[in-house]
Amino acid sequence: YTLEFVAASDVYKRQPTLSGTKLSHVNGSADVIINEPGIYQINYNSVVSSKCKTDFPSTYTVRIHQNGSPVDGAVFSHSFLAPNQTVTAVISVPVVINSVPAVINAVPNMNNFNAEESSLNILFIGESEKIKSMMKFMLKNKK
Repeated sequence: YTLEFVAASDVYKRQPTLSGTKLSHVNGSADVIINEPGIYQINYNSVVSSKCKTDFPSTYTVRIHQNGSPVDGAVFSHSFLAPNQTVTAVISVPVVINSVPAVINAVPNMNNFNAEESSLNILFIGESEKIKSMMKFMLKNKK
């Protein structure tokens, strides 16, 4: 199951590619709703440039949030040291969703930065209990 879309100023305006019912999105919203528990892979990419002409270093940070709280390990940070620099922000993190609906979004600090060509991809990996059982089986039979 995949939800992929392109952002303008990190507010997603185009209709996403959506497969299945595990994910949903409302046009114009930065929120992606996960409707079923399980393990999901969240991938965020954006081309970021600094609008700042002075006052360096200037730090850009973006975090993935779940229900308004930062997801552990889902952060990208970069210090711009000069004007006209560009960097690709990348976050890739698996997340266990136990309680639904779960609201997922990317929260950047946009002061003095442009974020373009942004995408947020959310992939359903599997059900938590099935993955745990499979891992236990694999570890038990490892020799």
